[in-house]
Amino acid sequence: MDTKQIRNRRNRRRYHRQRWIAASLIVCLMLTNLSFESILAYATEGRTVKFHVGESVTAELEDGVLTLKGTGDTNDFTKENAPFLEYAKEIHTLMIEDGITYIGSCLFYDLGGLKGELRLPESLMGIGDYAFSGRDAEHAPRFSVVINEFDGGEIVSRDWEFLDKEQKATPSNAAKKSSPSNAYSENTPPALNAGIIPHIQALLCEGAVTAGTNDDDSRTESGIGTKTESGAESSIRAEIESEAGNGTGRKLETGAEDGIGTSPETRAENGTGTPQETGAENRTGTPSETGAENGTGTPPETEAENGAGTPRETKPENGTVKPRETKPENGTVTPPETKPENGTGTPPDTKPENGTVTPPETKPKSAAGTPPETGTESDTETPPKTEAENSTATNTEAGAENSTETDTEAETGTAVETETGAETVPGVENGGAAATDSATDRGRKKIKNPLEDEAEYAIEYIMEQQIENPETIFYEDQRGFVICSQDNQTFIDAAEYAGYEVADGLVTAALDDKAEMELPVRDEQILLPECPEEISLLHEDNEFYQETFKGWTLEGEEPGLVRTPGETISSVEGEYLSLYSVWEKAENYHFRVEAKREGNTAVYTVIDNSTGEIPENPDEFMYRYQWQVTDRAGDIEQQEGKKITIMHAAHSATPSEAVGSDMETESGWTELQGADTPRYERELEENRVDLYYRCVITPVKLTRSRSASEAVVLYSDAVAAVEDINIIYVDQLNGNDINSGKSSDQAVQTLEMAASRLNKREAGGTAESNQIILTQNYTYKGNSSVSEQNKWKWHFLSDNAVPVTIKGINDKIELSNHANSANNDFYQYEEIIFDSVKLLNLDHMYCNGHNIRINSSVTTGSNLYLYGSGQNDITENVGTISVYAGKITRIVGYIRSKPSVDVKQKKAVITVGGSADVATIIAGSASGEIKNADVEINIEGGNVDKLVGGCQGYSEAKSPYSGTTVLNISGGTVKSIYGAGSGRNKSIPTFSGELDINITGGSVGNVYGSGSAAYVTSSGSEISKVRITASGGVVGNIFAAGIGGEASVSAENEANQTLAKDFGSLTGDVTITIKDNAEITGDVYTSGSGHDTTGTPGYDITQNAYLKGNVTLNISGGAIQGNVYGGGKGISRSGFDDCARIEEGSTVNFQISGGSIKGNVYGGGKNAKVKGRTIISISGGTIQGNVYGGGEKAEISGSTSITITNGIIVSNLYGGGSEGLVRGDASVSITGGTIQGNVYGGGSEGLVQGKTNIKIEDGTINGSVYGGALGKAGERYVLGGSTVNLTGGWIRGNLYGGSEFSNDGPEEGDPEDLIFLNFVGGKVSGKVFGGGYQGITNGSTHVHIGVEAIGACQHYKDNPGEKPDLKASDLSVESSVYAGGDFGGDTPDYTTITVKGFSHIYIDGEGYDFGGDQGGSKMSISGGVFGSGASCDAGSVRLVTVANYGRKLTDADGNLDSVSSTLTSIQRADQVRLINSHVHLSGQSDAANSNQTALYSLNRIGDLEKPEEDQKKLGVLGNSLVLADGSTLVLDSASIELANYKSVQITEAGIKEVKYEELSSVSNTIMLTTGTVFLVSHKSAADSTTETYGAVNGYSYLLAEETAKAYAYARIKNDDANPDDGGFAVPNQAGELDRKSVV
Repeated sequence: MDTKQIRNRRNRRRYHRQRWIAASLIVCLMLTNLSFESILAYATEGRTVKFHVGESVTAELEDGVLTLKGTGDTNDFTKENAPFLEYAKEIHTLMIEDGITYIGSCLFYDLGGLKGELRLPESLMGIGDYAFSGRDAEHAPRFSVVINEFDGGEIVSRDWEFLDKEQKATPSNAAKKSSPSNAYSENTPPALNAGIIPHIQALLCEGAVTAGTNDDDSRTESGIGTKTESGAESSIRAEIESEAGNGTGRKLETGAEDGIGTSPETRAENGTGTPQETGAENRTGTPSETGAENGTGTPPETEAENGAGTPRETKPENGTVKPRETKPENGTVTPPETKPENGTGTPPDTKPENGTVTPPETKPKSAAGTPPETGTESDTETPPKTEAENSTATNTEAGAENSTETDTEAETGTAVETETGAETVPGVENGGAAATDSATDRGRKKIKNPLEDEAEYAIEYIMEQQIENPETIFYEDQRGFVICSQDNQTFIDAAEYAGYEVADGLVTAALDDKAEMELPVRDEQILLPECPEEISLLHEDNEFYQETFKGWTLEGEEPGLVRTPGETISSVEGEYLSLYSVWEKAENYHFRVEAKREGNTAVYTVIDNSTGEIPENPDEFMYRYQWQVTDRAGDIEQQEGKKITIMHAAHSATPSEAVGSDMETESGWTELQGADTPRYERELEENRVDLYYRCVITPVKLTRSRSASEAVVLYSDAVAAVEDINIIYVDQLNGNDINSGKSSDQAVQTLEMAASRLNKREAGGTAESNQIILTQNYTYKGNSSVSEQNKWKWHFLSDNAVPVTIKGINDKIELSNHANSANNDFYQYEEIIFDSVKLLNLDHMYCNGHNIRINSSVTTGSNLYLYGSGQNDITENVGTISVYAGKITRIVGYIRSKPSVDVKQKKAVITVGGSADVATIIAGSASGEIKNADVEINIEGGNVDKLVGGCQGYSEAKSPYSGTTVLNISGGTVKSIYGAGSGRNKSIPTFSGELDINITGGSVGNVYGSGSAAYVTSSGSEISKVRITASGGVVGNIFAAGIGGEASVSAENEANQTLAKDFGSLTGDVTITIKDNAEITGDVYTSGSGHDTTGTPGYDITQNAYLKGNVTLNISGGAIQGNVYGGGKGISRSGFDDCARIEEGSTVNFQISGGSIKGNVYGGGKNAKVKGRTIISISGGTIQGNVYGGGEKAEISGSTSITITNGIIVSNLYGGGSEGLVRGDASVSITGGTIQGNVYGGGSEGLVQGKTNIKIEDGTINGSVYGGALGKAGERYVLGGSTVNLTGGWIRGNLYGGSEFSNDGPEEGDPEDLIFLNFVGGKVSGKVFGGGYQGITNGSTHVHIGVEAIGACQHYKDNPGEKPDLKASDLSVESSVYAGGDFGGDTPDYTTITVKGFSHIYIDGEGYDFGGDQGGSKMSISGGVFGSGASCDAGSVRLVTVANYGRKLTDADGNLDSVSSTLTSIQRADQVRLINSHVHLSGQSDAANSNQTALYSLNRIGDLEKPEEDQKKLGVLGNSLVLADGSTLVLDSASIELANYKSVQITEAGIKEVKYEELSSVSNTIMLTTGTVFLVSHKSAADSTTETYGAVNGYSYLLAEETAKAYAYARIKNDDANPDDGGFAVPNQAGELDRKSVV
């Protein structure tokens, strides 16, 4: 049998033994009555999972905390084999200890539970791709604060060119790309990891040079030096460790099974970078027997605290939240550049002082000879050719698992001989490092190595972490701050790509006086954090209640002021900031107490309201019970349905601390000794009506210990003491009314006689203390003294009205009326509780103002109706109806039927729970008008088909409802809620007043703020208000208005003035709020739903279900699976355009500040018009779909407005609709947040007849921005033009003034000013276009860059009211600017005209900082400037103006040296004007030229073949390159096809050419650098071989660099030809340059 089989069998035996031990222990604990907590502690405490993620790096997962420890680099991974995916749901905190030099690609990929603070150690030199990213926002880590302690460090390399090509993803060069799996967990079965050998790693950290080879035949682990030949087996033992107190971990078993020849006794357990298998446990030659577990031989009890062996009890100081032991001793804010004095980063001007690098010729003696691949582990590192002293040589042959024991006399660590024969990778000759490109060298500062001429390596000091692809490190759309060195630009780029902001420093905050956290400070504002895990775990949702974090209170502020996470507060003075968390607590269970008398005993029983039974133990829990009593009746407060706000403060107890101990508890409640079951019995109390009892229910988790601070405590409602329960037994068959009724064998015969033996209310009788027990079925015999019609109307106990409980001796007993009567009505004269009885043939039960309760043990027949008052009249009071079981046809708050009743605000309360099944609940009446109502309906459980907040119609009765209604749904299932009412026949109810619909739990199908045909009305100043709030539970669709019809409605009613055109409508104000834990599975509409029926309803349904008024939609939490609409649903059929509309004059206002929306957001309706206006404001939350200002296939007659201040939009943002018309304007304003897709001023194939306007002040747009729409070829979707105002923010894609794919502007008519790009600040990573993408602009385009460019625009001069008032900020274009559009595609056509009017780029740098003493914001354009489009041409007149751009730089003598600003080129324009500008044109290729690779500084300026009409539009300057007012051009590349060149001065009197004698004051200058030509000429389109030289008008300086061979060409100038032309001169040289002169 091979060794692998032996090992597996041994492992199985070992685990069997453990399982037997565990089972025995559990049995023993149970037999000794030990608590379940003890059992749990045995089962779970101390479990640790270990992973190997680098040669000398491990990760440990314990209690949700993932700790990365060791030294050197981690391996790279892929998205598919990221090492912690299996444990992603468990990991909530990440700690990275100092010593880690590189975080590999995808190392923490998809760990969506990571939140709060991320602290990166100062040793970290580089980060790989997607290290902290994920597949989507939900699965990616989302840190609110990132603190990067890196402040510079050294990298040692041998051949930078090689490293750049091969190891870019590993900037510290301490690890190569991983194999399919480079990490293995010590919880992984050995067979799964067989053959996994980490790749060779080249260690390149401070003071060390090691290289290795890695080929197909052998793989060597650097720093271990063990050779495993082909076929060698590497199997990793799975371990679940119970950590020792010193934090090192203890092995469960011994025995080397790793296949590298190391005995288990010598395993390193300090996590300092030495592989456990090597046996070397320190870096100073400590023998392995000593067990030294750190770098200095410190015994395990005193581990070094350098991040390599931190004891578990002491959390590393760079963790997310530290235990609050001491207050900070320093200032409030720590600047990010302040680092610990013992940091590892060597300043750039400091050379190594300890002989860090040994010359390759120096070879210490060694008995075994260390091969070049093996890195020594001493503090003095050895270069690749150096052989370290070592007396041990281990050789592992193929297939051998352990060939020798490691010698314990090793002096410099373990050196293991390999047989690969691999040699050191050759270095760069002469000791020089190969040149690297600019991206690689950025942030590096070379340090001269004193041995550089001899050694083949280089040391570089880097100020930036090595990050190849910064945009991939974090998942985008992050919110929070970053603290890092200002020199670490690569990391800043990575953070800003993700959406983080760079903070100024940190302030220490004490949280709930339990922990400390460092908060970022920016501009003297402190960002309040999300609640960290260490605090929120104390409030974790569980089986029994939900606690929602609401925010923070500040010490010293009033307690009621709650500040939300993400809010900023002003910096505080003092040492620290104290914050206290605020929580809202809602219980999932509601318990009550049923009290009854059994003989002379009072029996109190805990009942679960949701089931009506004694509570059942939830899964994995066991209830403990403790009864309490109080005589403080006035202090009793029922908690049912309430949310408790918990505010932590220094002077207040936490919820767990508020729980009482043994006897006297809070609020005067006293525990009853021995009363610890759900049923409590005691002797009857005499004359103690002031006593109340309750039960404290404590759930105990069976599988996990729960500390006192984690205890969950639930309370039942209190119940009055049973003083003297009178029980009378009734036996209708065998009883006798002369009997006492005190026992079943002394039962009376009739209920009337039983009632006469009970106490009336005035005598102290209650429904609980008076009980009638039926021993046999009881049937009402009728009243023979009245008419047959009234005979079976049961006036229950009318002669002896007492509050009473009617119950059966068992649940089979029936209480019934005559079976065949149509008038089996039941009239109540006192409070009744029905318990353990069947109610049959009772039909309409009228409470007549008395309470009725049907307990969970009751069953009913069919057609049972309940009414809080009378049949026709309102009683003095209105009875409370509570139903916990049975099948009920209808429950009505007031009366059954009457034309009109004024209830005078008498309160009606209906509660449904348990297993009750109710068809319809009606707040008002079943037929007729209700005035001045006050109704509360509570759904705690059960099932309700239809819940009506108003009246129900009947026949042709007029059924309006006025007053207030509150509908509370906390449990159970409700199919439909109709706020206004429900129509029947020709009776259509209306509602006026206030309606609140509150959903905190349970399940609701559809919610309608108005009704089913019924509708909400307002009159004059009395505006009806409807408020719909969902904070929990599951809801299908929400409609602000109602349904435009009902199947049971046959026609409108003109006599009642309830017309079909108003069915389902709402006139008034509506507020819809979605927050906390609500889940909306369908859509949300701010108007109604049409009555979409295929039949003929008998009335017009084409224009009802509308909303007239104002709607506010607040979304601050929860999850919406569907879409959100600023209008109604309507009907998608011809002729239904006005159905479910928003009426003219109405306003729909979205306020989205949190939560998640998986669908789209529409400012308009689905199929319904919005005749008013919609406003969408987004300040938080995540929207997975698109956001539209308009509707979905629905018209908006007015304008749309979208404002984004924060939040995440995963898809696109549209100012218009989706195939929906916007007749007005569409506006988009972005001042923050992240849009991952594109932004469009218009819609998606939806027409905007007015103008579109986009304003961007801040935020990030990952895609492109289009002033127009997303359309299709040949169509037009924006007619009125587009304006884009950009003052800040970041556009990662391109910026377009026009549409994508479609055309812009009217199809006919003269082109007008159509598109304006006003760009005064912000960053565009792509290109800027005046036009659109693959579309035609039927008008002119204006591209204004710089504030003053806007003021120079003639259109704004003529229309000052349209000129925007914009403030400058830093402005950056990282590519080129085009006046025209982007033709795109695979077949560019440079003759295609994309702009029908003229196109103008105006760049004005006035007020911007180009260096020197200017001050102000910065302006830079990295690409070129084109008067045309990309791959196409532009308008009839193509203008480029560059004014006040750049500075002229001179030498000490005042001569031109260079200029401050660079563009690549200026090309394809009819006229180019440089006014007081100083620009360096480096050159850019143009695919429109025959030579598509040649670089041009100036190209194709002026078109002499344009029609004369267009030529005149160019004015006196014509087709020319124009330098004005002392401008400077520095040309690196050729300048060709310049039709004319003019040197001019612009004055108030006009434009004049610069004369020769004026050059010293108006020094327009052209400087030609090496190999350039300045060619003033023009080629004919018909004959490209014919070149016509152009004119030079006015004078300017022409210079060339000293070594340049540059040429300037223009037309002939002499006495006979063109004598008035200007020319060129050289500064400080007399005379004009001769035309034949060579410069």
